[in-house]
Amino acid sequence: MNGNVQAAGRFDFVVMDSGEILLGRKHTFLSKGADVIAAGELKIRDGNIVGMNNLSGHYLPNSDVSSKYLDIFKALNVDVSKTHLKIYNSQGQIKNHILPTK
Repeated sequence: MNGNVQAAGRFDFVVMDSGEILLGRKHTFLSKGADVIAAGELKIRDGNIVGMNNLSGHYLPNSDVSSKYLDIFKALNVDVSKTHLKIYNSQGQIKNHILPTK
């Protein structure tokens, strides 16, 4: 993601140790099996990230790491001001739902 994305839909994402954000399908395919800072799913509408979660079958990010996702994206200069962040526990239940900041 370089700030010029005008995509729409649901995508898997990984944030690499280098800070590169990769979108597509299958987390391990995107990362080539390397360690990542963050992994989950994004929902993009009209070029804006409107939803994000920590659902990743391979990486299984815990809630402590996942609660920092918005800060990670902000630090990488990605606008997440319209983003809902849903954090799931290992049983697939929503543990926390962070609403967009105004």
